Amino acid sequence: MKRKWRPTKLERRVHGIARRRATKQLMRVPWDRFQKAYEEYLRWEALALWVRAVVETEGSAPSWLVATLKKRCPGFIENEAVLNEPRLLGLRFHEWIYSQIFGLAKQDGWLDALLFYGVRDLRSQSTWAYWEHCGQEWDRKRPSSYSDFEEWSRLARNYNPCQETSVADAVEQYVEWKAFACWFQPLSGARTELLRRITSQVHPAIPHRLD
Repeated sequence: MKRKWRPTKLERRVHGIARRRATKQLMRVPWDRFQKAYEEYLRWEALALWVRAVVETEGSAPSWLVATLKKRCPGFIENEAVLNEPRLLGLRFHEWIYSQIFGLAKQDGWLDALLFYGVRDLRSQSTWAYWEHCGQEWDRKRPSSYSDFEEWSRLARNYNPCQETSVADAVEQYVEWKAFACWFQPLSGARTELLRRITSQVHPAIPHRLD
C-alpha cells in the first residue's frame, strides 16, 4: 500500500511563511481585481501546462504550436533557440505570464497571493494532475495528433485523479479562505460564484458558508 505523503517540519514551516505572506498581500488588493486575476490565472496556468506537455513530448515546439503561441502571446517568442529547449521554454513562458499578464499584481505586491491561492483551487489541481497523466501516457505512446488548448483544458478541468482530501487538509483550506472571506465581506453583501465554488470544494464536512 502506498504511504501517504506527509510534509516535513521544514516544509510545514515554509508553507506557513508562504501562507502568512499571501494573506497579508491579499489585503492590498480590492476584491474585484483579485477575482478577475484569479480566474484569469487558472486559464493561463492551464495554457502553460498544455504547452509544456506538448513540447516535452516532442522535444521541441512543433510549428503549429509556435503559430498558436505567436497568436495568443504576441512578443513571447523572440529567441527562436528557446523553442528547442523544452525546460527552458516552460520556464520562460511562466516568467512571461507573470510579467506580461500579471505585471500589475507583481508591481502592486500581491502576485504571491494570487499564486498561493490559485494553485489551491481544485480546478488547478485537476489541471496539474492531468498534465502529469498526459506526460506519462505520451511518454509510453506519442500521440499522432494533439488536442488543441480548448479541448485539452476542458479535459483537464474534468479530470479526476481519485485523490482524497483529508480532513486536516480541508480544515487548513477552510482557515485560509476564512481569512479571505473576512477581507471580502465588508466590500460587498452579495456572495459571488467564486466564493461559493471555493467553499463547496473544501470538503463536505466543512460548512459551506464562510460567515
